[in-house]
Amino acid sequence: MKFYNLETEFNHLQNWSNKAATGGALMTIVTGRRRVGKTALLNQAFPRGGEHRALYLFVSRKQERLLCEEFVEQIRALLNVPIFGNPSSLREVLEILLQYSCTEPLTLILDEFQDIQRVNPAFFSELQHLWDQYKGKSQMHLICCGSLYSLMTHLFQNSKEPLFGRADNRINLQPLKTQFIAELLHDQKRFSPETLLQWYMLSGGVPK
Repeated sequence: MKFYNLETEFNHLQNWSNKAATGGALMTIVTGRRRVGKTALLNQAFPRGGEHRALYLFVSRKQERLLCEEFVEQIRALLNVPIFGNPSSLREVLEILLQYSCTEPLTLILDEFQDIQRVNPAFFSELQHLWDQYKGKSQMHLICCGSLYSLMTHLFQNSKEPLFGRADNRINLQPLKTQFIAELLHDQKRFSPETLLQWYMLSGGVPK
């Protein structure tokens, strides 16, 4: 799949993971409206079996215990980490991953990050505590991806919130500009001024 107008973001994400792997964890925020291509960008930048060891965790709106069971299965399958017992809190799961990243570089993607507020609002304070504790010795690139711009901004830029000042990088994906829709149509040998106008009117530059 060809990506349009995402080369800069793609390179930034990979460079930040490389930087975190040399020591000193980094936190990145990825925001943008729904269907604009956030998850597709992250999957393209960090494919399974790629250069960077990456773990993609989707935050679904379910009980914390059930969500942790799902995450633990993925951790065991991808990282081959021995996990004793049955972690039932997001704090326990994150600490396992932070401990792992002290010896092995890891890119951790938490998609729909803002929905943690529905699962366990206290986790943001717990994340702050763990991040401050492990940041200097961890090799983790933590990517918090969310589609509710106002809430993501509030979580990371409101001085009263526990995660204020913790993010090192930020990407705000925008819809495709007309020049890139035109490039896409040219690649498909379907370009005409009328088609370009139709595609832009129907999509607003949102890929999906």
